[in-house]
Amino acid sequence: MKITSLASVLALVMSVSLAYAEAPENYRNQAEAERYKATQTRANTQPTAEKTVTNDVKRGLSKANTAMKDTAEDVRAFFVGDDGAQAAEPITIRHRVTAKGLLGEPVLNPNGEKIATLKDIIVDSDGDAVLAIVSDGGLMGIGDKLAAFDYDRVVTQRDNGDIVMALTQPMIDKAADFSYDRKDLAKAKVIPAGSFSVDELLDGHLLNSKGDKVGSIDNVSFDGDEIRHIIIGFNKKLGMGGDLAALNYSSLEKIRKSGEVNLRMNSAQSAQFARFGKSSMR
Repeated sequence: MKITSLASVLALVMSVSLAYAEAPENYRNQAEAERYKATQTRANTQPTAEKTVTNDVKRGLSKANTAMKDTAEDVRAFFVGDDGAQAAEPITIRHRVTAKGLLGEPVLNPNGEKIATLKDIIVDSDGDAVLAIVSDGGLMGIGDKLAAFDYDRVVTQRDNGDIVMALTQPMIDKAADFSYDRKDLAKAKVIPAGSFSVDELLDGHLLNSKGDKVGSIDNVSFDGDEIRHIIIGFNKKLGMGGDLAALNYSSLEKIRKSGEVNLRMNSAQSAQFARFGKSSMR
């Protein structure tokens, strides 16, 4: 009985298939077109509220992913006070407001289009940002141009960390080339006297009050358009691992020597830093 029923079903399927195959081509195309039209109609009549929820979920996931990445990259250090009176306290600094979170990042115009890369930030002796140095990348990496623009006039950082500049490609093209060598003053816009390159700071060291190197500058954090903290790496073994300390940039003496910018602590900071350094090695 079962075999007979199965044979009947197969016969019915084959007869329908043969009938469809023998149908005129235009009839088959019309049928397929009607089915496709019905499918598209169902898709296009998806409730607006459902579409809105879907888009909101996508945006929420994007923000969540960004937040998770920020949390993973945030800097955790111990703060060394200016007067050394208090014990070093742990602090967390958002990665996106540090030099390593800013330099090398794409520069977007107000429309969200990449027009350049942020290569450097020039700060004055107080740590206030005065120039944003951008690179347009040239054509296929050839003819890369550095240009400098007044930081407070063109730079905005969004909550998500994107750097937005009130610039256009023609403005970058027309801007004078930038040079770190003050000897190029006649042919380029040069770094202002008495200012410091943040990129250069990252190659510097922290000195104790006697002038001895006790750590390397690992990162720099910003509060708006000024440097807030200098983040110091120390107790490293073979250049790896170690601990991080943060100090107020404004409290440190800036010393430029042999092409290197170092920062020197006062005696109270030096004593506290030494105590913290020894305790962290235990």
